[in-house]
Amino acid sequence: MALKVSVIVPAYNAGGEIGGCLDSLLSVDYPKGDYEVIVVDNNSDDSTAEVVKRYPVAYVFEGKRGSYNARNAGVRISSGEFIAFTDADCIVDVSWFRRLLEGFQDPEVGVVGGSIRAYKPKTLVERYSAVRALPQDDFASRRMPFAATANAAFRRSVLEEAGLFDGSFSSGGDEEVCWRIKKKGYKIAYKPDAVVYHRHRKTAGELFSLYARYGRGQAMLYKKYGLRQIDVGGYLSIIVNILLKTPLRILNSPWSSDKALHVATPVLDALAEAGFKAGCWEGSLKHKVVFV
Repeated sequence: MALKVSVIVPAYNAGGEIGGCLDSLLSVDYPKGDYEVIVVDNNSDDSTAEVVKRYPVAYVFEGKRGSYNARNAGVRISSGEFIAFTDADCIVDVSWFRRLLEGFQDPEVGVVGGSIRAYKPKTLVERYSAVRALPQDDFASRRMPFAATANAAFRRSVLEEAGLFDGSFSSGGDEEVCWRIKKKGYKIAYKPDAVVYHRHRKTAGELFSLYARYGRGQAMLYKKYGLRQIDVGGYLSIIVNILLKTPLRILNSPWSSDKALHVATPVLDALAEAGFKAGCWEGSLKHKVVFV
């Protein structure tokens, strides 16, 4: 008998993207009566609500901003034994549910993460992110592993035992809840064949802002767990990428269709690291922690 799944999609000003996500979720090869789709509108001021209400899915409004507040709101009205998460800017593979649930065959597994791949990258920054963005398997193989909520499923009983997401996080809340779950003795599994396609950031400014948000989230995570870190290597990598790698690539770049990406990669590496460090400093000052 198929297992009941609730999939929760937080959405903020996602009117231009949420339709593609819902089309993919409603086309999975899983019995229609055995899963539900819940979209949580996180106080959008665009057409998100209008678009979502055209689909046979549950619509929930969560006025308190923050994707983890939205995810918690979805969990509270859901009914699934397993709770899956993806984002409004993602497209799920047709076998996504089925593959994720295979990871729960071991009763000690509390969380399963799947593969996150780029969705039709076009701009230079999207093509960069398709190559350089950390894959989900990197998260799953860490000493304290976690599953990114762009592609993750939780055993409901385990998520409720852990106390749901910490809504005060703007980023890193998926990592934090997985730390709590791991400390309770549950396993976190990785299923590379459970695939979600993610629309990466299109511009350099969006890339910088994304990594700044990551930095702020990591600073808060370190504050909560009483950790500290001074990463000199990150600052050195910015200097090396700009002053050494970029000039060398300009001089030695291959004459091919990927020449622009080849030359731009160290510049964008430096930009992403600079954004992350900016977020770390902002978060450290706000939360009175050393994570720089």
